[in-house]
Amino acid sequence: KINDGFADSNVATVTVNVTLVVTETGDTSDGVCDGDCSLREAIGAAKSRGTIIIPTGTYTLTRAEALTIKKSVTLKGAGSGDTIIQAATSEGVASWRVFVISSGTNVSISGVTIRHGKTSANGGGIYNEGNLSLENSTVSGNTGYKGGGMYDNYGTVTLTNSTVSGNTSSDGGGGMYENQGTVTLTNSTVSGNMASKGGGIYSSGGTVTLTNSTVSGNT
Repeated sequence: KINDGFADSNVATVTVNVTLVVTETGDTSDGVCDGDCSLREAIGAAKSRGTIIIPTGTYTLTRAEALTIKKSVTLKGAGSGDTIIQAATSEGVASWRVFVISSGTNVSISGVTIRHGKTSANGGGIYNEGNLSLENSTVSGNTGYKGGGMYDNYGTVTLTNSTVSGNTSSDGGGGMYENQGTVTLTNSTVSGNMASKGGGIYSSGGTVTLTNSTVSGNT
């Protein structure tokens, strides 16, 4: 707030976009993001429309629960080969997702790999109900009932220069399952995923748009 020294009616509120930097790969959660700040702590402490910088490293969710994003934030990794966010150290071990994106949020994630999430529910890697933008990233080695890689539930997903590969669904949408939402892929690849129906992408009542993209080698 900026106060000009006069009456309260003259106090103006200014929104400031705050940038937080993750400083450790451990999955700690003490409620603050200070000199010792995990990814989970940064997500919890981030202000709406803030930015979280995720340096090179492998971030494993040892607290056995997904990273839930309830605010409109931007997550920036160092590159899909350098910033790894994983539910467990290997595929098929976890029983929790990697990310849950809440309804009403605008979330941008770039430069990361999201892997090894597993759930008996929908969306092994990402469960989305908001507006999610995924850029220069990889979603791989995740397992879910519907949407092994990601499940979009009445939300919006935009993939740019990204890859969804090697994910598994026991029902539909090995790579992606779109439910009454909107999915847009640009310069992206969906490959090597497996499901009982819609090995790569399964769409239920929504819209899927692909531009300069590849869907191949799915089962």
